[in-house]
Amino acid sequence: MSGKEFFDAAADILTVYSPVIGAVNVLVDEICKISENAVCFKEICRIMADRVKAAEYSIDKIIRNIERKKEDFLDKSYYLTFERFKNNLTQIKEFCKNVSKLKAEQRFLHATDVKKKFEQLRDDLDRCIVDLNFAFDVSNAIDRAEESQRVDTSLNEVKELLKRLYKLDEVIDQVDDKHDDGFKQVCDKTDVVAQRKEFFDAADDILTAYIPVIDAAKSYVEEIYQIYENAECNKELCAVMVGRVKSAEFSINKIVKNIEKKGEFNNKSYYLAFERLKNHLSRIKEYCKTVSRLKGYKRFLLATDVKNKFGQLRDDFDRCMTDLNFAVDVSNAIDKEEETQRVDESLKEIKELLKRHHNLDEATKKIDTSELDDPKKPIIRGKVFKKMYKSLIEVACKPIDGQNKNEMAILGKLGLSPQILKFHGHSTVNNSPVMILEWAELGNLKDLYEKHDIPWTRKIQIAKDILLGLLFLRTENVFHHDVRCENVFVLKDLSVKLGNFGFAREVDSNSRNLSSLFTYIVRWMAPELIKKYISQSHDEYKRIYTFNCEMFSFGMLLWELCYEMLPYAEWNTKQISDHVLSGKREKILKGKFANPDDKEIQLEFIKIIQDAWCHQSELRITIPALRQRLEELANKFPIHLDEPPLLAEGELDLDGLKSGVLEIIDIPEIEEEVPKDIEESTVISLKDGIDMHIKKEYKSAWEFFKQNAELNNPVAKFWVGHYLFYGLHGEKDPIQARKYFKEAADENNHAELQCRYSILLNNDLAKETDEAAKKQLREEIIRYFELAANNPENRNVNAMYYLGDIYVAGKLKVKKDEERGLNYLRLAANGNNERAIALLKMLGK
Repeated sequence: MSGKEFFDAAADILTVYSPVIGAVNVLVDEICKISENAVCFKEICRIMADRVKAAEYSIDKIIRNIERKKEDFLDKSYYLTFERFKNNLTQIKEFCKNVSKLKAEQRFLHATDVKKKFEQLRDDLDRCIVDLNFAFDVSNAIDRAEESQRVDTSLNEVKELLKRLYKLDEVIDQVDDKHDDGFKQVCDKTDVVAQRKEFFDAADDILTAYIPVIDAAKSYVEEIYQIYENAECNKELCAVMVGRVKSAEFSINKIVKNIEKKGEFNNKSYYLAFERLKNHLSRIKEYCKTVSRLKGYKRFLLATDVKNKFGQLRDDFDRCMTDLNFAVDVSNAIDKEEETQRVDESLKEIKELLKRHHNLDEATKKIDTSELDDPKKPIIRGKVFKKMYKSLIEVACKPIDGQNKNEMAILGKLGLSPQILKFHGHSTVNNSPVMILEWAELGNLKDLYEKHDIPWTRKIQIAKDILLGLLFLRTENVFHHDVRCENVFVLKDLSVKLGNFGFAREVDSNSRNLSSLFTYIVRWMAPELIKKYISQSHDEYKRIYTFNCEMFSFGMLLWELCYEMLPYAEWNTKQISDHVLSGKREKILKGKFANPDDKEIQLEFIKIIQDAWCHQSELRITIPALRQRLEELANKFPIHLDEPPLLAEGELDLDGLKSGVLEIIDIPEIEEEVPKDIEESTVISLKDGIDMHIKKEYKSAWEFFKQNAELNNPVAKFWVGHYLFYGLHGEKDPIQARKYFKEAADENNHAELQCRYSILLNNDLAKETDEAAKKQLREEIIRYFELAANNPENRNVNAMYYLGDIYVAGKLKVKKDEERGLNYLRLAANGNNERAIALLKMLGK
């Protein structure tokens, strides 16, 4: 498959890369957490964490400039390198997990040499980084000589500790947990600086004095990144700032980890430079906060020129970087000419947007009851009823209760907009307070599509008007909070307006609690918001809702309009939540249309939907980009005067089901967590290979396994070993098979693979004649059975059975240990292992 063919099926490049990038981000976080919590080999874990964080920074930078790196991303080999990179990170995570705990380290020393494994993983990662063109950004963070010294020191420290406290061949499960705290103290021990200058005399160590300012700086960096993620305008400008502050954060982390080696920290001037950095970050945060919102941006223009302010902040920040000796680490990430171009493009885009958009303010007013008359034909829709205002204007009277008092306050703030249901004021009807709203003759958009088919050209105009309504809300710093077709109202002339602001709130206000509506509006809800409402954590109830959530809901509304049906209509809340949180979405179907224009419009809608419901919130389409695409569609496909305004219900085959042929556009699913067993890749699916193996299509399956093994996938390596051992693809090669089996067992700490490798070694034992080699095989067989039986992720019951049999009978020349053997057999029997149950019965136990 060529690179072009590979990407033709995707809505955009990022749709293809999102699963693997998401997995990489999860792995980096896990590696950093392991490093933070390491009981021993802290230095080795820190080195690995530094490397993967440096790589993550490069990924973030490249993704923010994906359009400029399009040629790389369109290359299939570049995608495969990303897959290889992800698999390398999986191996690094398992390595760090193993060596970071003393119990695991004892086991690890039997499996392979720590330093050799470290160097192998480091070299594999470096090759990947070079292939991905990350090297230039990351190189300054790497000092191999220093790394090697830190690894040696860490190894010697732990080995000495183990020699004093344990015999290396002691079984892991017999280690007394009471020693763990003691080990942690030894492994965590750090040198305290012996001499300090007068400025630091009052502090216990240098870091104590720096912690408050460093923590504040890191907090500002995180806030700036959050502002960038949630920006509805000037995203490029904010991205430029994020690139700089993230570079600085990386340098801070690197320097702090080696604080005892940095003499500058003793100088008061260096401390004051850190204080200056904190203050600069605070100013950058406020600047980004202002320019990232349409309303704030309009206000800012009156105060000073945005570009000049950007240049001033950037130059101040760079001077601070130089004072702190961060310049070497940061310089490669900076391209001032490119930055200036991106800022200019961002400012031009927003100015054009604001030129086309105007709003008028109108104060909320009290309407006298005498100004409201009954219409000729009374109309009641639920609690809402129709009246005539000043005998000429059709209005809707909506009762005011505790909940929609908030709606009235929001509507009073909003004033007038052609895309917002007009709020005339409030009054009293039949002794009850009511809001007076514009009357929507045709009800809401859901009512309309349930009674009629809506022509595609009109759907473009509807989508555009809804977006303009959301845009207006953003200029007023308001979130609607409940964007769906039922809250879009249709006037007599088929124009549409946003309404029902009962759950709306201002941007800086606390999030509205949507628990009462959750079971229904979950259909339109962003994954990060779903996670909030199903989470038991109180902390997750803070400021989760952003404009990116609103954009996701718009994408679901567009799907609803596209197919004229309720999303996930037959599903319950749990089904929807599980589906969306796993990265999946509603089915995308191609309709069957007589008019080729309808087909083209639907395909454009599908692309927008995919861009709007992206799993990673910061990657969802922005308002300016969406506005431009809808404008282009409207210009290309205008509503013609001779076409009917609405069609009969069922006239259009919107999903292709009427023809009896189902055509599904496959959307790659985004995984929040890295799978532990089988991973599905967009290009080379390991699962497809296993399916072919089950169908005995061995030659095809072999190609899938081989390609995945080349990407360092441990499960694929096992399958390659299996094929080589049994000759399923051709000739047998037991030597190569054993090599692949061992790599699979070592690299992913996978219990099933470890058990199977032991069984393979046991088969080799019967053929071996050399006594020294047989002894080594016996030790390795027991070792991998122990690894599989005691695997913290998934203890293998077959390995438990084999160990029980070995220890009860004293097989493989081990010392007979009936108690231990019976313990393993009972554990295996509890896991429904039939052979263990039978052996226990035979032994009378």
